[in-house]
Formats: sequence, C-alpha cells, structure tokens
Amino acid sequence: MEQHQVKEPNKKHNVGVLFWWLTVSMIAVLVVGAAVLSLITKFEVGHSDSAQLTSHPTNVDHKYASALQLALQFFDVQKCII
Repeated sequence: MEQHQVKEPNKKHNVGVLFWWLTVSMIAVLVVGAAVLSLITKFEVGHSDSAQLTSHPTNVDHKYASALQLALQFFDVQKCII
C-alpha cells in the first residue's frame, strides 16, 4: 500500500507571500485614501475664504494663443521652403 507524505508548508514562502500581500494592501489603502481626500477637498462646499481656482485662467489662454500663433508661423515658413 502506498503512503502519501504530506509536505510541510515552506515557512519562508508563506512569509514572503504574506509580506507581498501586506505591501500591496498598504499601497491600495494609500491610493484609495488619497483619492477620497482629493474628492472631498475638490467638492467641499462652504469655505469661501479659501482661494478658488478659475476654470479658464485668461493669462494662460493668452500665452497659449501667442505660442500657437508663433508655431503656425513657423510651419508656414517651412511650407514655403519645401
């Protein structure tokens, strides 16, 4: 009659797996916590004394428009050369 030997679990392997799962769990908790915190601060209502960012800053729009105009001039010159 055959006897099957039951292997003892490798303790180093179990500790490695446990450490890996704990690390992944801690990173997941940090990511979820950061997401919740950012959503809470973004949609927080009633704090009128805090600085509010506008959705369309005019200074950036002007800088973008002038940079785009310069780039288009460059491409026009390149078309004439070729």
